[in-house]
Amino acid sequence: MAPLSEAKQLETLLELQRELALEANVEKVLLRITLAATFMLDADRATLYVVDQARNELWSRALTQGGERGESVLAINEIRLPLDGTSLAADVARTGTLLRIDEPYGDPRFDASVDARTGYRTRSILVVPINSRDRRRLGVLQAVNHAGGPFRADDERYAESLASSAGIALEYVELSGALAGERLRVVKVAEEERHRLARDLHDGVAQTLANAALGIELAQRRAQKDVPAAMADLELLRGRLLESQKGLRDILFALRPLVLEDGGLGAAARALAERINGQNGSRVVARRVDADRRFAPEV
Repeated sequence: MAPLSEAKQLETLLELQRELALEANVEKVLLRITLAATFMLDADRATLYVVDQARNELWSRALTQGGERGESVLAINEIRLPLDGTSLAADVARTGTLLRIDEPYGDPRFDASVDARTGYRTRSILVVPINSRDRRRLGVLQAVNHAGGPFRADDERYAESLASSAGIALEYVELSGALAGERLRVVKVAEEERHRLARDLHDGVAQTLANAALGIELAQRRAQKDVPAAMADLELLRGRLLESQKGLRDILFALRPLVLEDGGLGAAARALAERINGQNGSRVVARRVDADRRFAPEV
């Protein structure tokens, strides 16, 4: 295949960026970038490794092979390489330095055992780091066997452009995963809060109301024989109901205090301090909670 023109290289990069702009599926990102790599770099094979810092490894599930457009995909299981091991991909992941190897078998970092098992012959390799915008290492892009022999200086430049696009795409995947995790955390917290609220209502207000209903029935019966005693029982019930009312207000305050709606965060902080002041012998005072402006309701 004849080398691609600058215009064709730019067109391929722009098409890749459009396709990956809002792609959160890491499998699709790996596949699309490696397909573009085989095409743009005129390589027989390409692999994109992702850095797994938690396991100190590089992993990949995408390996594309040859063809003028690099459109065939080899069926492979997940590849995992130790980040501190001896391999070209791990070396680039650690150092962040692009490698162009014209004679892989002469490089001690090259693992020839894969060729020995598969019968494949690696003749040239180009490996480039993939970074995030804050220069964190996200992965490594590796292209193997340029159709015309060794990879060229222009191929290095094209590979670095591909790596930049890959970095943006992988960072979006990472952020999407973090956002999904945060959403799950919020849902879990909300569910736990609902369970707590249901438990507080059942154990507090609901029990008090049930006992009050029974107490009123007993007081009615007692009033037929001893009105003063029945009135005393009702007075006790009144005290319990007032205490239950306070407990209900505490629950409502914890959910969303009305003072927060009316007076804002400063007023709510003062109200909270007043509410818990004196509990367990503590003294709570709100200081410097006034603000020149109120936050938006969603804050």
